[in-house]
Amino acid sequence: MKIAAEYKLATALIEHLQGDGELSAAVLAEPFDHTDQCQAIALAAQQHDFAIAVEPLPVQLPTDPTDRTGVATLRLAVHVLTTTHVTPKLACDGGQLASGQSAAALAASVQGAVLAACCTFCPEGVRGIPYALPVLESVAELDLSKFDSLANLTGAAIILTHKANLKQYYLQK
Repeated sequence: MKIAAEYKLATALIEHLQGDGELSAAVLAEPFDHTDQCQAIALAAQQHDFAIAVEPLPVQLPTDPTDRTGVATLRLAVHVLTTTHVTPKLACDGGQLASGQSAAALAASVQGAVLAACCTFCPEGVRGIPYALPVLESVAELDLSKFDSLANLTGAAIILTHKANLKQYYLQK
């Protein structure tokens, strides 16, 4: 069975983010799943003062019932979580953020770096999935109040959308 197109796209974006020297260590290696990765986010944020997780969202099918093209919208949420207690371990070496930066400045810096990386993400290299260029849909604040293990974090979700011909993808051999 083929890997679902949204998971294949999420994996490609994870690899792209891991290629960024400033972000790579804090990017979770697998697509985000609420049930088992909150602890991994907490650990990454504790080690690096921020964590990045890519979550595939449900596919949006065309709203026109007569549309038989097979083109659907794939959506990804890039969760950017930063600590609310900045520690001095963010030394100014290797392109990392400067020590003593406020939590708000840290959040803005990391979100900016992730946005820049997402804008350079071109999924044409994802074999077998025909995509249009990614589009930034929105940036929204995350409500982390339901997750006790993420109590000292604040976060935002960057939503990217991609048009993909799923009919062509799933019919390929």
